[in-house]
Amino acid sequence: MKGNGNGKRNGKKIGLTKKIAAKSILTLSSAALHNDGLRRWVIKNMERKIYEDLIVGNPDNRPVKVQEDKYYMGRALLRSIDRAIASGNISKKASRGLLEVFLGNVFFGGFYKRMEFLEKYGYRPPVFMTISPTKMCNLQCIGCYAASSGKNKETLPWPVLDEIISQAKELWGANFFVISGGEPLLYKSEGKTILDLYEKHNDSYFLMYTNGTLITPEKAKRFAELGNVTPSISVEGMREETDYRRGKGVFDRILQAFQNLRTAGVPFGISITATRWNINTIMSDEFYKFYFVEQGAIYGWIFQYMPIGRGFTLELMPTPEERLKLFEWEWHLVREKGIFLADFWNSATSSDGCIA
Repeated sequence: MKGNGNGKRNGKKIGLTKKIAAKSILTLSSAALHNDGLRRWVIKNMERKIYEDLIVGNPDNRPVKVQEDKYYMGRALLRSIDRAIASGNISKKASRGLLEVFLGNVFFGGFYKRMEFLEKYGYRPPVFMTISPTKMCNLQCIGCYAASSGKNKETLPWPVLDEIISQAKELWGANFFVISGGEPLLYKSEGKTILDLYEKHNDSYFLMYTNGTLITPEKAKRFAELGNVTPSISVEGMREETDYRRGKGVFDRILQAFQNLRTAGVPFGISITATRWNINTIMSDEFYKFYFVEQGAIYGWIFQYMPIGRGFTLELMPTPEERLKLFEWEWHLVREKGIFLADFWNSATSSDGCIA
């Protein structure tokens, strides 16, 4: 049974309100980029608004502890961005990308399309999509979940990849895409690279998982010019753990990638696969200080090892006791340190149980 149109009219009113609010936030945030006092005021007020919406308002009547986790995760994201801007490690173009594309289009854009989808189908469309454009990779990591390698040539043709993005925007109002692999920087089809995708769809924001070894100064500069992409570079711990799983010399190449990104002014993060043999390292103060303080990573993603892909083994899976310790450590960083660190298992409360 179709609605009487009231929902659609109400949706348009809400959408207009959100659009006006978005414009005000973007204008104020742009000014705050160059004013530490104003930026901190904006961040503080956004934190208060998140608290009021999630914990005081709690419109879906979720358990209080669940709402608290959402609040602390949102607060950690805001504070991580604030630290990055204050450090001077993000260029003006990349900062505008975070504001206009990530905040403006991803969070406030596409509202009408999502309301139309909800009215037509009775449920909300996905707000983002994860795509693996190619299974090619220049490394041979132990236990790779995707079984990627230089021999695996499976690649999405450019017209297909391009159309997937276009349809997600048109049908869902989605403007956030996670690019996985293989190694995305090896993607090539019909003369197009993954950077051509980011350039064509400059109204969308892309988070790209990468091993980092192909991020040259030239590529980092291109990322900065595009302003709508953030690389999430895979590490396994410190030098010993990273070189053991990814290959000798990879750790140093990752450090060079970090340097290239900082010089160009590109926001970046790290991704970690938690295993039985590196879990103590990634829960150490040394790990936290090195990546989030010294190297300037804005965010982190943790994937607990699952026995799938190339050469999988149950021996690498963290024990239940280790998973609990990891849970406590991760939420300590989120709550006490203000670090945006998400675990696709342990952070599920902040996404209503969804681990995707």
